[in-house]
Amino acid sequence: MSLNHVSSTGGWSLVRRVSSVVVLSASLIASSITPAVAATAVIVSVANTQYRYNQGVWYAPASGGYTVVAAPVGGVVTTLPPQATVVNNNNYYYGGSYYEKSGSEYKVVAPQAGTVVEQLPESGEEVSLGDQKYVKFGETYYQPIEQDGKQKYEVVEVK
Repeated sequence: MSLNHVSSTGGWSLVRRVSSVVVLSASLIASSITPAVAATAVIVSVANTQYRYNQGVWYAPASGGYTVVAAPVGGVVTTLPPQATVVNNNNYYYGGSYYEKSGSEYKVVAPQAGTVVEQLPESGEEVSLGDQKYVKFGETYYQPIEQDGKQKYEVVEVK
């Protein structure tokens, strides 16, 4: 396996090389439409879309209300839930989304190859490619690993 760093563009990023299939990373979470969001939700504009962000959950406008979506790459917020964990020095992880801290703000970024997290959102799907098993969340693949005697998940690029 070789490790490739590819910068993100347009909300998509490449992560670690595993075989010969290229997979772009973008978490897509679909849910039912809710007529309203909490009054504490803040408006975050990304690529001409007015998202709502509240306690780590992102909402996009939908017919008749809002729907829960993956954190849009490039979105910037001033707070993360206390359950967010530090990954890769200045980056944070919460609910399948990655954030980079800059001053007092957190910018949504694409996952990077080799990033290890302790847990994944419940909507992950176990998939097998060849004899290797992964957990797929949106279009991001995670390889289950054992680290420090604990089950964890490493972001990988499936090629």
